[in-house]
Amino acid sequence: SSKMAANSAQSASTAIYYSLQCRVDFLLETHLPSLTRDLSRKVDNALRGAYTSAFDIDILDPAGQTPGEADPTFLRDLTGLKAKAGGCGFRNTERRAVFLNTLNNVLPQMVGTAAAPGLWPSLAPILGADSFKEGHEETRWEAFFSSGSKWAEELESEIERVKALRQSTLAAAGRSAITGASCCDRR
Repeated sequence: SSKMAANSAQSASTAIYYSLQCRVDFLLETHLPSLTRDLSRKVDNALRGAYTSAFDIDILDPAGQTPGEADPTFLRDLTGLKAKAGGCGFRNTERRAVFLNTLNNVLPQMVGTAAAPGLWPSLAPILGADSFKEGHEETRWEAFFSSGSKWAEELESEIERVKALRQSTLAAAGRSAITGASCCDRR
């Protein structure tokens, strides 16, 4: 991207968005967060460097770009918006919950649902044979979380991490949690 940046910031930012930013996703989706947390930080630092190289300014600097800015995080936050919303589409790797998302989508497929048979029914003792069938929403994760699996332990940890991120975001925005269950409250 630095070679592209010398000729075109647009080309460099496109390469960052479509290639560099996405390269780590597979590892984050398929490996335990405890094994990828340092990698996430390194990727975020590398992406920050790539954007700095492309635009000749550290657009991801939370302290801002010039002293005394009224909102020093404005440019960083704008960069994090989707491209169609006027941003660069930067996704902070460390804050993302791709492991949680992957397990939430894949584990029901392993043991099956009422609509589809399981791909790996031998996992029923760990995941719960009927856990993901309709009507078991309130208890669907209980068998997995009590299985003693390292994967279950880290999934619970990721759920708590995302809840904490949500709470800190609401607090920073001066808002309180909306009443009612959220997706992370249903296990």
